[in-house]
Amino acid sequence: MIFPDRQHNHSNRLTLTALLLILAACLPVRAASRPKITADSAILVDAASGRILYEKNAHKKRPIASTTKIMTAMVAMDNCELEETTTVSRYAAAVDGSRLGLEAGEEIKMEALVKALLIKSANDAALALAEHVGRTSRPAEERDKYSSDVNVGLFVDMMNNRAFESGARETHFVNPHGLHDSKHYSSAYDLALLSRQAMKQPLFRQFVNMRSCSLKRPNGSEITFTNRNRLLFKDENVDGIKTGYVRQSGRCLVASASRDGWRLIAVLLDSADLWKDAEALLDYGFDNWEATVFATVQEPLLEARVIGGKSQEIPVVAAKDLVEIRPPGKESSIAKKVELKRLFAPIRQGEEVGRLWLFREGHQVGSTRLLAAANMEQALWLVSIGIVGRIFLTIAVAVAGLKVYGKTAKIARRCRRRLSA
Repeated sequence: MIFPDRQHNHSNRLTLTALLLILAACLPVRAASRPKITADSAILVDAASGRILYEKNAHKKRPIASTTKIMTAMVAMDNCELEETTTVSRYAAAVDGSRLGLEAGEEIKMEALVKALLIKSANDAALALAEHVGRTSRPAEERDKYSSDVNVGLFVDMMNNRAFESGARETHFVNPHGLHDSKHYSSAYDLALLSRQAMKQPLFRQFVNMRSCSLKRPNGSEITFTNRNRLLFKDENVDGIKTGYVRQSGRCLVASASRDGWRLIAVLLDSADLWKDAEALLDYGFDNWEATVFATVQEPLLEARVIGGKSQEIPVVAAKDLVEIRPPGKESSIAKKVELKRLFAPIRQGEEVGRLWLFREGHQVGSTRLLAAANMEQALWLVSIGIVGRIFLTIAVAVAGLKVYGKTAKIARRCRRRLSA
């Protein structure tokens, strides 16, 4: 027999137990404690969504050294063709710090400068890029009116504008190379934000993932330089992106790594044990979360059927990454829905061909456009039919025109005869 007060207490205990079980089920599971990071500022984010998985002083404004060159490369690649050639100025050739060894008057392509910027961290390459883009962004009649430093200043303005448009409110650039200036700074959070955008560019991803690079010099010699990101040589999952160091900033690194299509970006600023910190932070992310990659800008999602093309199908990619992150051992509850348009050749790369939606319990939680990953020309037989069709159409129009002309002429003759009578 249970007395009323005891029954009430028993009921309360059952209710409390149920609530605790519900709360425990809702709380994220952690397989390990937070890593001990020596860096003064650090952050770990999912590259697709920007979700923060770890942070330490992430919004603290700090010197960022050569990680600056992430933005330098972004702005340069957005505002020039890599096949363009520029002439190196004395201003660019005389810069201090890490250098490619460019000489004043030397002609070099933009592609070589971007590679030297991102792989060797060359300050002279940064200035040569900035000067060229700053100059060529002006009207043609004004390009020779301004000095090298003024053109570089215009490029730096472009960097700051791009950062602001991207939502980086804790960032201000003074130069394109990252040599110390008290007014030149960013935060771990902003660097992660900007790096997420940079890694969406295929050529940027390609360059920062290169372990070494060789360039030919004007005298016929060849220079080979090695990437300063040691993680590229230690971990096959690492695919970028940039190191940095000046005395005032300490050791800095922005690192990207992917496992099974899921990319994480780690930022470490002023680290006493840079490579150990980076490995610990990336392992913490991959070990403590699981991800389902529903779509990625890098890999084709499916093959879409095309009517009248040279081949029957065309590869399709997403316009943005769609990734679900969840605690380990928890099954995904998201359903995917794909709708494709009826496609007719010709189709141009980047053309929208459909949409992808994600739903959880009937509610939409994500979506993206689906794009053609390649060009698709019309089949030759269809082109031939089109040509023949146009020929027949031309003949038909000509014949019809002659018939109309004949009837018009006949009516005119009848009118003249009636008038003369």
